[in-house]
Amino acid sequence: MRKFVVILTILGLLGCATNLLLRVSNENRQKLHKLYVGMSEEDALRTMGTETVSSNLMSVNNPFRIQKMSFGHRNLQVIYYVTEVAMDDNVVDDNELTPLVFEDKELIGWGWEYLNNIK
Repeated sequence: MRKFVVILTILGLLGCATNLLLRVSNENRQKLHKLYVGMSEEDALRTMGTETVSSNLMSVNNPFRIQKMSFGHRNLQVIYYVTEVAMDDNVVDDNELTPLVFEDKELIGWGWEYLNNIK
């Protein structure tokens, strides 16, 4: 009986983490509609948010990850936001992120298709 209670407690906590990821991803997906090419990095960050959202079991950083990339003479900054929950595993994989691509602190595009076409 004790094991059963422990398992139910763990499942309940995992459900809370999944709910947090779902909430953050839904909010971020809605915010993507407010972006436009040519937007300053500062305005894009303000639009998408820069807060950490927490529950008892996990935290989600907004933005989730920042990466610098170089392609020839182009120096880009890619800022990733959680916008999907593909698997109910409380782990954020690349396919659950949307990249925002900046050049000279200006938004030049977003999404995996856009990023992959730069390469």
